[in-house]
Amino acid sequence: MQVDKPPKFLYCLYIDGTEDGVGMKVKNIVDVKELNKNNVLSVLITRAPISRTEIAQATGLSKMSVTNLINELIGDGLVEEVKDSSAYTVGRPAGYLSILPKSRLILGLYISQSFIQVCQSDLCGEIYRSAKTPLDPHETKDTFRRKIIASIQGIISEDNLPKLIGIGVSTIGVVQRQNGAIISAVNFHGIREVPVSEWLREIVSCPVVVDTDSNASALGEMYFGHAKDIDNFLYVGIADGIGAGIIAQRNLYTGDRGYSGEFGHISVDINGPICSCGNRGCLEGFASAARISKLAHDLLSLGGVDTRLTIENTSFDAIASLACGGDEFCVGLLRKMCFYISSGLATLINLLDPAAVFMGHDFALAGNLGVGMIKEYLENRYVTFGIKPLDIRLSAFSDASPLIGSVALVVDKAVNNLLPL
Repeated sequence: MQVDKPPKFLYCLYIDGTEDGVGMKVKNIVDVKELNKNNVLSVLITRAPISRTEIAQATGLSKMSVTNLINELIGDGLVEEVKDSSAYTVGRPAGYLSILPKSRLILGLYISQSFIQVCQSDLCGEIYRSAKTPLDPHETKDTFRRKIIASIQGIISEDNLPKLIGIGVSTIGVVQRQNGAIISAVNFHGIREVPVSEWLREIVSCPVVVDTDSNASALGEMYFGHAKDIDNFLYVGIADGIGAGIIAQRNLYTGDRGYSGEFGHISVDINGPICSCGNRGCLEGFASAARISKLAHDLLSLGGVDTRLTIENTSFDAIASLACGGDEFCVGLLRKMCFYISSGLATLINLLDPAAVFMGHDFALAGNLGVGMIKEYLENRYVTFGIKPLDIRLSAFSDASPLIGSVALVVDKAVNNLLPL
């Protein structure tokens, strides 16, 4: 049997056994077949509606292999044939394939500093239900646990449980990916060592995948957003903290123990204040949304500022909105943020040579004005400037990227045969 080479936009699976000619280790023909099926499934998730011929071209599989695999996926209740009225062959409409809506369900959970948000989605990132629960400034581990459990229980009905394949958790803080725990998060109500995966498995019997919000957002961009055809890119999330998700050759780079992506702790001023991480002059201390909000509050407290921003509401949402409306004070605050972000970003670009950078989380509220400032401050500040194009733009999901990312965490496991469908 021919072992078809997987497309460049998919992970390679490494399974114990003997190595074949394309750099994979496979035990037997069954493993190869499952790998090929998941390659097809990934193409359907990211590119549907799509024809069998286009799937064959995208995966490198033969047309007969694609047909057989599609038939199995249809039999599994995962795929359906649709008619795309925009494309016709001679004489009759072309048959196109899509993931069957709601054939499998995923629960997504996003944990931020000030709220938790849950959603119910299908394999293609289509969100059918969502709900947000605020976190109290005096939250305890016990109240936090109760809110998470109540949120999950409230988002899915008993009838849909058989379709549930997993729960994805996108969270702030440092994450222990192996056991699905949040080790710590800055200014997170004093809560540490949160076994969120263990909590969720107590109420729903299914796999739980936990990762940082920036890593999850990067996967969301890769599967459902602007990066479906980009091999190497960065996702930069700016909210109360600052993080980066790194995609290298369609793989999420997580480092030795899964602690990569702490972009906010790049030092941009060696004489700057000491950060909670122990470093001095960290980017997060100059350019996070929380820092810019505090700066606005401090400046307004001094008086004599001509702005529509009020001291009662110096949220980054308000600052970004007024900046986009031309408020000069808020434009200045946004410029300060973008200057420091660009300083750190130049280092990442020089180190990693990405094809694109996607800006998301709260920063997306600044829209194209913020992206334009980033581009302006990056001019001539990295080695390949003027040599190769670098696509810098907003995430496809604005400030909702971490929630979409929580869904993508489960999808990523599924298409890599690490989670049963």
